Amino acid sequence: RLQDMAAITFTEAAAAELAERIRESLEEYAINKDISDQQREQVLDSLNTIDSATIQTLHSFAGTLIRQFPIEAGVSPGFEVLDEFEDATIFQEFWAEWLDSRLTDNDTAPFFKVLISLGISINALQLVAESFWKNYDLLDHSNFPDVSAPQPIDQSQIRQVEKHLDGLLTLATHGNHDPLYSHTVDVLDVLRLLRGSLDNKYSALYLLGNCTRKLQSSTGRPYKGIATRSGRRQDWSIDSVPGENGCKLIKNILDDFQELVDTFAVQMAKNALMPVLRDLQASIVSRAEERKINGQLVFHDLLVYARNMIRDKLDIRDYYRDLYKFVLIDEFQDTDPIQAEIAAFLCEDTSANNLSSDRPKNWEELPTIPGKLFAVGDPKQSIFRFRRADVAVANVIKSSIAKQTVYLTNNFRSQEPIITWVNQVFSK
Repeated sequence: RLQDMAAITFTEAAAAELAERIRESLEEYAINKDISDQQREQVLDSLNTIDSATIQTLHSFAGTLIRQFPIEAGVSPGFEVLDEFEDATIFQEFWAEWLDSRLTDNDTAPFFKVLISLGISINALQLVAESFWKNYDLLDHSNFPDVSAPQPIDQSQIRQVEKHLDGLLTLATHGNHDPLYSHTVDVLDVLRLLRGSLDNKYSALYLLGNCTRKLQSSTGRPYKGIATRSGRRQDWSIDSVPGENGCKLIKNILDDFQELVDTFAVQMAKNALMPVLRDLQASIVSRAEERKINGQLVFHDLLVYARNMIRDKLDIRDYYRDLYKFVLIDEFQDTDPIQAEIAAFLCEDTSANNLSSDRPKNWEELPTIPGKLFAVGDPKQSIFRFRRADVAVANVIKSSIAKQTVYLTNNFRSQEPIITWVNQVFSK
C-alpha cells in the first residue's frame, strides 16, 4: 500500500513534484487493461489516499514522527514550527541580548576587549554564534578548553631587535632606495611604537594584531606584517662579524620576530576566546531547550528530536519501523548525517536480535533489512554542504547499508550530439 511507504525528498517543490508524478503514474495504471481487478482496486485505493501518503520533505517527515509522540520526544504537544525567516529573527534577538549582557559584564567584558584589540571583530564572533545556533546538537561533543596566557613580549626583546636591525641597515648598497631597507625602517617605527605602548595592554595588542599574519583572515585588516620577501642579496654587503649577507641577516631577524608576534597574538586570542565560546555554547544549548519546552521549534529541532526519539525509545523505533515497509530518499547526495540516522533506524533488522538492551544506538552499527531503503542520488551534484549535507555519509549508506547499487545511465537533460561528444572526450 502507498501508506506503507515513506518517500522523502529535499525541498517542498520536489515533494510536490514527486507526489504529482506518482499520481499520474497511478492514473495510467488504473486504465491499463492488462492488470487484474485486484491490482486495479489497489491502484485506485492508492489514488484515493495519496493526499495522506508520506511524500514529504525531510523536515516535514521528522515533524510527522514527533507529532504522534510529542511527550516521548520531550516536546510540548501542539508545537509550532518556525520558518527560516522566524528562525533568523529569533537568532538575531538572542545574539543582541547575549552580546549586550556580555559586553557589560565585568567577568566577560575583558575578553572582548582583548579580542577586539587584536582585530577579531564582533561580526566574526557572530558568524561563530550562527554556526553554533544551526548545529547546537553537536555542541555537547564540543570542547573549548582554557588556553594559558602567553609570556608577554618585553622591552628588552624589542630593543634587541631594534639594535640588530639598525646596525644592519648600513649594509644596504642603495640605501633607502632598497625595498628591504625601506621596509626595515617602517618596522623600526612600529617597534618603537610597540615598546612605548607596552604599559597599555590594549594599545599593545592593537599594534600586535596589525602585525600578525595568523589572525588576518578573521580581522579583515590590511596586513602590515614584519616578515617580508623584499630585497635581494646582491644589493647588500656582508656583515664582517658573522660573515653573512646583510639581506639574509635582516630577513632572519624579521622572520624570528614575526614568529614571536604570531605565537603571542594567537595564544592571547585563544586565551580570551575559549571562555567566550563556552559561554556562547551554554547559552545556545539553553535557548534550544527553551524552544522545546515552549513548543516553538525551528527546522533543525525537528531533525534532532525525531532522531533522538527513534534512537532512544525502542518501542517507538519499532512502531515506525513496522509502519513503513519501504523508505525512499531522493537527492541522497545532500544527506544530512541526521537524515542518514533516521533512515537507518527505520530500516533496522531485528530478526537476529531479540534483546532490546543489545540493540545499537549508533546508526553505523545497525543491521538493516535488505531492500527496505531505496536511495537515489548523484555525488557529483552535492551542493548543500552549508546545510550539513555530507556526501561521505551517502557513501557510508551505499557501502554498508545498501545491498545493491543500480547505475542510472540515461541522460534526459542533453541532446544526443552533446552526450556523444562528452563521452568521446572524457573516455580518454
